[in-house]
Amino acid sequence: MMSFQSPGFPVSQFRTLIVLSAILLLNVPAFGATHYIRAAAGGSNNGSSWTNAWTTFSSVTWTRGDTYYLAGGTYNGDVLIPTSESGASWIIIKKANAADNGSDPDWNAAYAADQAVINGRLSIYNGYVEIDGVTGSGTTGHGIKIHLDSDRTGFNAVIALSSGTASPRLFRHLDVQGPGFDYGSTGGDGIYWNSAIAGSKGFTIQYCWIHEIPRNGITLGTIEGTSYSDYGLLIENNVIERNGGVGMRYPNVHGQTIQFYMRPLSYGIFRNNIFRNATGQAFISILGGVTTTYIRVYNNIFYSDNGDGIVYGLADTGTATSIAQLYRMFSNYEDLLGRTLTNVTKGATGVITSVGTTTLAIAGGMSGGALNEAGDEFYFYVPCRSAYFLATSIYSSAGNSITYAEMDNNTFYNIGKAAINIVTPSDATGTIARNNIWVNGYFTDTRTLWPPMTNTGYYNNIYGPYDPVDTETSDPFVDSSAYNFHLKATANAVNGGTDLSSLFTTDFDGVTRPQSTAWDIGAYEYGGVLPSATSTRTITLTPTISPTPTISPTATISPTRTPSATISPTPTITLTRTVTRTITPSPTITLTSTISPTSTISPTSTVSPTTTSTPLPTKAMDIPADTALVYPNPAQNQAAFLVKLRAPGEVKIDIYNVAGDKAASLSGVAAGETLVLTWDCSQAATGVYLAHVFLTGGKHCTAKFAVVR
Repeated sequence: MMSFQSPGFPVSQFRTLIVLSAILLLNVPAFGATHYIRAAAGGSNNGSSWTNAWTTFSSVTWTRGDTYYLAGGTYNGDVLIPTSESGASWIIIKKANAADNGSDPDWNAAYAADQAVINGRLSIYNGYVEIDGVTGSGTTGHGIKIHLDSDRTGFNAVIALSSGTASPRLFRHLDVQGPGFDYGSTGGDGIYWNSAIAGSKGFTIQYCWIHEIPRNGITLGTIEGTSYSDYGLLIENNVIERNGGVGMRYPNVHGQTIQFYMRPLSYGIFRNNIFRNATGQAFISILGGVTTTYIRVYNNIFYSDNGDGIVYGLADTGTATSIAQLYRMFSNYEDLLGRTLTNVTKGATGVITSVGTTTLAIAGGMSGGALNEAGDEFYFYVPCRSAYFLATSIYSSAGNSITYAEMDNNTFYNIGKAAINIVTPSDATGTIARNNIWVNGYFTDTRTLWPPMTNTGYYNNIYGPYDPVDTETSDPFVDSSAYNFHLKATANAVNGGTDLSSLFTTDFDGVTRPQSTAWDIGAYEYGGVLPSATSTRTITLTPTISPTPTISPTATISPTRTPSATISPTPTITLTRTVTRTITPSPTITLTSTISPTSTISPTSTVSPTTTSTPLPTKAMDIPADTALVYPNPAQNQAAFLVKLRAPGEVKIDIYNVAGDKAASLSGVAAGETLVLTWDCSQAATGVYLAHVFLTGGKHCTAKFAVVR
């Protein structure tokens, strides 16, 4: 589904549009109906309107091709979507929002303002399902929250996806919260889809916050795209943090941020994410002798917080304590020395005085009993940098084939096992790392292959025998203590990178690369400003108006032009407005006047009407990928469809009236990530139309708009 702007319209069209707004509320069975879910609804509980909305998910009837709008509120209990697939028809669950729902007759702004919280697990059996919270990024503002507050049997995940089919799944703007970083003994994942079905692709996670997860943040199986435009996996603009804590207490439990296990991976994209505070083998871990080819990991930030963290373990049998578990958690074993060890089982404490390959010594034993009995549980505190959040940056286990993996312009800070660690691969053709920067990391993990590294930055790391020395003479970041990893002007990383514009052209913030003579190293480009800047300016317009004016829906005026004329009779009409807009090198300001249908302009009156601004197409570039914007809406002679894609590809648009008759078909090929197609609707009848937009990779969305005369 999409968001659309509704500009003002002439008096002569007002009554027509009242009728059209009522028609817009009708369901169009041929293309899927609209349903409503609201916890506090008091109507007939059939999903037909906000008043009659379903109050619980257990009441919902799921139908392929339909869209389900979810109002803010609390929904207790698990959610199950078991519906079988029907071609490429999607089930879309979308947070209520003013753009889509503001004209609903029983609309309340609180439906959009309040977060929708699902206290339970979301289980989905098949593909072509989209969950869109509409708003939110980073760690705030997500329209939908899914919170699992306890371990469950089965998949053990907040969002559990059965293998089902190979079809796409899409998750946007969600807060995915588990029961706690170190909750329980077996853990549970944030999102779990361990598909074994060949050709599984189109899996998308965008603008989500995945956190407090005891095991893996995300666990995935078979991912097989055919190209970067027909991708297997897209993970972008997310924050994934505080996962894998159970593995500290029970070392055989995984704790990766993203794990691929025993399944092939091809055409995966990881970009513009924050990976923070994870334990386990790695932030991105590819395990089990799989075949991985064509992945891109760029503009990401990997780091752990400063301070001390707690490490748990279990005592082994024998006369001395096994420290095999501890070895898994340390990059520098000497940090164990002098640490106070607490035997939780016996309530005893002791200080570690020496560390061997299989044992450790405790000064004077431990009051209350030695730590030498099977099942005794212990813990101690250590610096985060050395142990607590130890994950390797990117890891591929022995025997994997990992080819054409490109790891570029990432920032790594305060990580225990800092390496990109590709262990004895069967094939590593085309695998390379460029323009990455490491600060305050431990490079002490043993590895047999370090991928070719170019244009790399280092500062204040603890290095192993195979690592380079510092390239920076001081901390290159603006404020490491506040985790602000933008580059200082004095950093050697500025202009120190290699040009990768054939792969991507912006940094983590969306700033264009390069900003100077060469690319920078790390996730941020120094000195950049966002491609769009917002400015506020006041424009006074004195237009030519006869006593009975006709005002078209929109009027485009150059920003430096002040039209004026002599009016007879001599009314004075002053329109003073503040326009907030995106400034481009050659800006155009579009002004729309909205006049009440009952207002009249007397020859001597002064009227200051309320005006609204219709966003320019360039501003509409902010719409999410795989969506479109129709403008103007309503249209009179021509309707334009701005389509935002993830990658270049074909676009087809079929336009139907409410009776289901096809009015037009449009098609085109996007050379970039946007495409504009236009429809001459000058001969189309007044009414409501539905546009079906078909995108590369089987993706599909719909849009309603009006045509007026």
